[in-house]
Amino acid sequence: MSLTLNQFLFLVITIAVVVAVTFLALLIVQIRRTARAGEETLVEIKKLVRNLKETDQKINTKIDELSPMLEATKKTAVSISEIALFLTTRI
Repeated sequence: MSLTLNQFLFLVITIAVVVAVTFLALLIVQIRRTARAGEETLVEIKKLVRNLKETDQKINTKIDELSPMLEATKKTAVSISEIALFLTTRI
């Protein structure tokens, strides 16, 4: 039994459609996996951003607490420098 040209072309087109549908199905599965992984990554990023904001607030609080102490230390250093200068010029 030999195939006619029409039957052969129909067979080729059918095989091509089956291959294309299989490829598309695999592509859709991979896209779904990628989307799921992307969603998981976004959840992790949200947690990291939340932690970063908390850390930023803690650091800003500590900086605000240290500012007066640093200013006092600066004034003390200036005073000690002035005293040292006074003593070196008098002695």
